Amino acid sequence: MNSFRLRLEWWALLAASIGCLWLLQTSDTTQRLDNQLFDFGSALARPAVPDDIAIVTIDDRSIAELGVWPWPRALHGEIIDRLTEAGARAIILDVLILDESDPDDLAQLVSAVGRNGNVFLPHSFTASPDSATGSMALMPVAALAEQAKGVGHVVAEPDSDGVLRRFEMDYTLDGIEYPHLAKVLVSNAGPSEIAVPEQPVIPILPVGSFTELPVAELLAAENPPEFLRDTIVFIGATAQGMGDRYSVAAGSVGLMSGVETQANLVNTLLTRSWIETLPVWVTFAIGAVALFLLFTGFRLLSPRASFMLTLGLAAFITLSSLVMLLAGKLWFAPTATVVVLLFAYPFWSWRRLTYVSSYLEQEAARLFEEPASGEGAAGTDVLSRQTARLQSLVGSVKQSRDFVRQVIEASPDAIFVLDTDSVVVMANSHGGQLLPSVSTLDKPVFSEVLIMEKARREADADELQTTDGRTFLVARAPFPAAETDGDAISAGLPQGGEILALRDITNIRQIENERQQMLEFLSHDMRTPQAAIIALTRKVSLAGEARDMVRRIRSQAERTMKLADDFVQLARLDHTSITPEDTDLGALIEEACDRAFTQAEAANIDIVQHLPEDPCFVHVDGSLIARMMDNLIGNAIKYCAANDTIEVTLDCCAADHAILVVSDSGPGFPPERLADPFARFGAHATHAGPSAGLGLTLVKKAVDVHEGTIGVDSVKGEGTTFTITLPK
Repeated sequence: MNSFRLRLEWWALLAASIGCLWLLQTSDTTQRLDNQLFDFGSALARPAVPDDIAIVTIDDRSIAELGVWPWPRALHGEIIDRLTEAGARAIILDVLILDESDPDDLAQLVSAVGRNGNVFLPHSFTASPDSATGSMALMPVAALAEQAKGVGHVVAEPDSDGVLRRFEMDYTLDGIEYPHLAKVLVSNAGPSEIAVPEQPVIPILPVGSFTELPVAELLAAENPPEFLRDTIVFIGATAQGMGDRYSVAAGSVGLMSGVETQANLVNTLLTRSWIETLPVWVTFAIGAVALFLLFTGFRLLSPRASFMLTLGLAAFITLSSLVMLLAGKLWFAPTATVVVLLFAYPFWSWRRLTYVSSYLEQEAARLFEEPASGEGAAGTDVLSRQTARLQSLVGSVKQSRDFVRQVIEASPDAIFVLDTDSVVVMANSHGGQLLPSVSTLDKPVFSEVLIMEKARREADADELQTTDGRTFLVARAPFPAAETDGDAISAGLPQGGEILALRDITNIRQIENERQQMLEFLSHDMRTPQAAIIALTRKVSLAGEARDMVRRIRSQAERTMKLADDFVQLARLDHTSITPEDTDLGALIEEACDRAFTQAEAANIDIVQHLPEDPCFVHVDGSLIARMMDNLIGNAIKYCAANDTIEVTLDCCAADHAILVVSDSGPGFPPERLADPFARFGAHATHAGPSAGLGLTLVKKAVDVHEGTIGVDSVKGEGTTFTITLPK
C-alpha cells in the first residue's frame, strides 16, 4: 500500500474529527444529553440534608387560617418576633416589600427586623422607564432595608432546557454589582469566609428535604419549636398560585418553590459542595487527546481491537466526567467527545474498507496480470465478488506454496527458508533430518537451531560442520519483499528473507585433506632424500666415467627437487590466495639476477639488466614474483649456449602497469611446444633433453593470479622473449 497516502488520510481524518469536536462543543447540539448525564451525576454528588436550615412556609393552611394574601406588615413582624424568640441564627424573608401603604403597619415590621438584627431581605429587577437602560433594581422599602442585615437579589435563570441548575452570584447593572442574597447571607452569617464562585452549579436536594413549619403552626404554638434554635430560617410562599416555581433536577426533574431553591443554594455554599464547570478549551483538549489516542490505535491495532478501543475510550470519557463530578466537584461535558469517537470508528473503517478493496483488485491484477475489475467472480454485489476473488487468490497462493514445498522436498540437499528475522518458516525432510530441532521448536531461529544441534558454521568459508564430522556448503539465495516482486507472494514466501541450501561436501573436503597431505609429503618427505643425494654427490671426488656418473646423479636429483617445489607451488596457488603488497619490482629483478649469477658465470653466459633509475612499485606478492623471475632466468641459462646473452628489461613508465621483458639468444621453442608453451610437462628436444618441468606453468600461474598478461615471442635458432605486463 502507499504509505504516504495512508499517513495523509490518517492526518486528514484526525483533523476532521477534531474539527467536528470543536463544532459540537461550541454549539448546543449535545447539550441536552450532557444535561441528562449531569443531572444523574449531580444527584449522586449532592450534600447531606442539613439540620441547621429550615423553611417557615406560607402555605395553603396558613392562608386559610390567617387570611388572604397579602398579609399585613405587622403579621410579618409577628412572625419575625416568634423566630427571634426561638433563637434563629439568621432569617431570610423571601417576600418583596416594596411600598409604604400603611406606615403604622410597616413600622411594626421595621421594629421587628431591627430587634432581631439578622434579617436578610430580597430585591429584584424590573423594566426601567428609561428605555436606554432596559432594567433597574427593585429594592425593598428604604426604612426596612436600613434595619436589615443585608439585601441581595434572588434572580434565578434556568438553562436552555428550562431546568434550574446554576445561579449568578453577581448581577451587574449600569456598572453596579448586585450580589445574590445567598452570597450576602453566607458572608455575614457563615462560620468562616467562603470564596464563592461566580456561577456555581448546584446539586439540588429532593423536594421536601428541608424541615418545614407552616406560619400558622408557628404562631399558634405556645412556645416556638426547639429545632429553630441557631438555625437559618427562610420565610417564603409555597401555597398554590403564590411565589415562583422552577423545574429542578433533583434525581428526576420536578417543580420546586423559589424559597426552597434559595435554601438549596445557601446549603451548597455553606457546605462548599458546589460544582464548577471546566472551560470549553479544557473540555476540547480532553476530547482531542482521546481522538489522537483512538487514531493511533487505528494505525497500530487490528480492526477488532480498534473497535474495543473505541468503546473503551467512550466509556472512559463518560465515567471520567462522572468521577470528576463526584470526587472533584468538577464537570466537563463528555457527550460531544463520545459522539465523535463513536462516529470516527465507522468512518475510518469505511475508508480502510474502500482502500483495501481497491488494493486487493490491484494486487490481483499484478499477481495474475488480469484486469482489476473483479468481473466473473460469483456474488450479488461488489463486496461479495471481491470476497470471492480473494478466496480464489488465497487458493492460488496455497497451490503455489504447495508447489514450492514439493520443489524444496524434491531437492537432494537440506533446504531452509528463512524470513527477515532468520526464523525458519519452511524446511524439507532432508533439513529436518539434518537439524531435528527445526521441527521441535516454535518459530525456530536458524542460529539457535545450530546452537542446539552443536553445529559449527564457518562464516568466512560459509560452511557448516555437524557433530558427526560431516561438512556442508551453505548456499544462500536472498529473495525480495512481496511489495517489489509479485512472484514472492504468489509462491507463499515471506516478505523478504533468504533460502539456505546445505550441500554435503564431506568427500570433497576429505579429498582436499588428502591432497594437502600429499603436498606436505612432496614438499618435505621427498625433498629430504633429494637434498641428501645432492649433498653426497658434492662430497664424492672421482675421475673419469665415475665422475660423470656422479654429476648426472646430482643433476637428476636437483631436477627432481625442482619439480617437487614447482608442483607444490602450483597446488598451493590453486587453493590459496596471494597476499600482495607494494613492492619495488626493480629490486626483485636485481635480486633474481644476483641469485642466477653463479649459474650464469659457470655457463659463460652474460645477464644484462635494463632497469629504471627510480623505484618501480607494484602491488604484488613479492615471493611469488621472485620465484617467477628465478624460473624465467633459470630456463634461459639452461637452454642458452656459452657466450650467449640474457637481457632483463623493466619499463615502468605507464601509469597503470609495468612491463617486464626477459629475452635470450638460445635455440628457441620447437613448433610443437610453441603451440602451448605453458603446458605442464611439455616436450623440448634440445641438447638439454626433453622438457618435463613445471617452471613455465608456474610463471603463467603467477602472472594470472596478479591479473596480468604474458606473451612469448620465439624464433628457432635465434632466441626467445617473454613479455609480462603487471598492473600497478
